[in-house]
Amino acid sequence: MEPIDIHKILFSKVKQAMPPHVSPVDEIADLLNISNDSAYRRLRGEKQLDLTELQLLARHYHISLDALMNANSNTYVFSGSLIDGEKTGIKEYLQNMLFVVESALHQPDKRFFLEAKDILPLHHFLIPDLAAFKIFFWSKTMIQDENPGKRFKPEDIPVEMVQLAERISRTYVQIPATEIWNSQTLNTSLRQVDFLWQSGLMESKAQTLDIYERMVAMIDHLEAEVTAGEKFVPGSTPLGNPENFHLYHNEVFMGHNTILTVKHDQMQAFINHNVLNFMTTTDETFCRYTYRTFQNLMRKSSLISVTNERERSRFFNNLRSVIEIDKYKL
Repeated sequence: MEPIDIHKILFSKVKQAMPPHVSPVDEIADLLNISNDSAYRRLRGEKQLDLTELQLLARHYHISLDALMNANSNTYVFSGSLIDGEKTGIKEYLQNMLFVVESALHQPDKRFFLEAKDILPLHHFLIPDLAAFKIFFWSKTMIQDENPGKRFKPEDIPVEMVQLAERISRTYVQIPATEIWNSQTLNTSLRQVDFLWQSGLMESKAQTLDIYERMVAMIDHLEAEVTAGEKFVPGSTPLGNPENFHLYHNEVFMGHNTILTVKHDQMQAFINHNVLNFMTTTDETFCRYTYRTFQNLMRKSSLISVTNERERSRFFNNLRSVIEIDKYKL
């Protein structure tokens, strides 16, 4: 492949990754720290990108250079940032998540596919106290905690982080999504509450019970969303778009927290590892394989959004029962 062809394909993928209202010239000029005229010349192919510029664009937009250059089809290049508590922390994790949902919001033909081993934070974040709880738990387990004995107080969590989490969920609410859950989907969140309680990091039994009640509120809201087939913010009403939220229940398969975003003709896969970290790739072969896997899982699962009221009620009642059982263990 000629170098100029690589540049054309790269810029095509970059434009696909941008929201429609963003000017490619302004965005590229700002990212590469060059003039708008220089950005125009690169976009038109009059000036080739140097290696540093290629790297900057590919890294910023999660584009595999190996895929552009027709590397071995059995090799898939992933990128991502690691939560280590020193260079990258919870705030950066939330900012990365916000970038993913906001970059998809204004794209045509967008849809998220999510295989949920645990109910994803995207749902917890709509309830401020659950958002604060998640952030506190991550700070105690995923990063070097400066106050290891400090107990959970929602008011101690930085307001900007809770607001950032809420902004993520309010954006996700607007994006059509298909999620696949199983009967164990709530277990991880319940184990997190139990861990903090057993470790003496909750203020009191009453506070712990309140977190359980917030989880019940989350489940109640999720059931309302699934019944309507549409995500919406608590306290508001659905807008009448039943294609916004498809939920499938798989009774057997124990999944992973895998996400595939589809935006027009571009796909991006996110593979979860070590609790919070995500590896991501836009490799066409890998993403199409992931898409086929989702389609296969959906065929082997029961659609419980809008239709199938009996199974939907049984599923959510079971989730509430699991919470009640854990409450009485305190």
